[in-house]
Amino acid sequence: LKLVCFRALVQKYALAASLLTLPKIMMETALYEQSLPQSPQSGSPGVDELQLLIRDGKTTCDITTSDTAREIEPTRRARKAGFIAAGSTLALGLMVAFWVTKRTTQATFVGTPSHQNTVLLAAAKATTADKKKAAPPPCAKLGKDCRSAPGKCCATPGFQCFEKNKGWASCRPWCAVGPDPSDKDDSGEWSCKALGKKQAGVAPPPDYSIKAAPWVKDKCSAVGEDCNKTKCCKDEGMQCFTKAEGWSACKVACTPGVDPTDNDNHPWDCSPIGMRTPGPPKYYGKAAPWVKTNCSAVGENCKGTGCCKAAG
Repeated sequence: LKLVCFRALVQKYALAASLLTLPKIMMETALYEQSLPQSPQSGSPGVDELQLLIRDGKTTCDITTSDTAREIEPTRRARKAGFIAAGSTLALGLMVAFWVTKRTTQATFVGTPSHQNTVLLAAAKATTADKKKAAPPPCAKLGKDCRSAPGKCCATPGFQCFEKNKGWASCRPWCAVGPDPSDKDDSGEWSCKALGKKQAGVAPPPDYSIKAAPWVKDKCSAVGEDCNKTKCCKDEGMQCFTKAEGWSACKVACTPGVDPTDNDNHPWDCSPIGMRTPGPPKYYGKAAPWVKTNCSAVGENCKGTGCCKAAG
């Protein structure tokens, strides 16, 4: 009989899978079982009433023809109301628990990146780091090794990367084989091998704030001395130039040909040896006596003489 009533209630509500209706179905099945008339001999529902219930095909299991049913109607209704209240409370509790669990899961999902997002974020950071590492370095500045610059380029206009030796190269406006009086230590001569291309533009004027290294006074030549061996000059702003084979001297500037300040009128080759000593030049030489007779005056054609009588 309980199975019959249960099936009848399922057909009545058609919502057996719902959390809200399942407790109600079970509750009403229990109520109907208690409300059925009992057999005097066995205490079970009467055969006549059970046959009548099945024959009539009632889906509500209601017993309206029995006096016993009418006697227990008030008790049945009270119990039914209690079970309904309990079932509703249980269903409401399940709904609240489900809602809280869902919100917690959503909060966890929003606050914590998924494994896929974590992988994508790590990949993006790795790509950014690779781009930063792959970026070429800028052109070399003054005083820096220019061998690691892209294309051995220099940041200063008019400068070019020159090699001193296998361990060092730097940017310079020009380079002459030999020592550099501005080097802090006497670490050898410059090979002056050109690396890369010269930076476009006009080179800035000499930086007179740079001073000669201490070793220059002891190892370099003074004005009027042969600098063919030392390849450097003691005095500021002076450069060693070749006059002829076997003789070189320190001069502020040199133009191929005769020099009015020389004791003779032999021409100069003017090939530079070594690098110029930093600093402004302190003096220029005075014209020799032969200048007055051999050089051209103002307004005269000096193409043949190659020199001028007037100072400056």
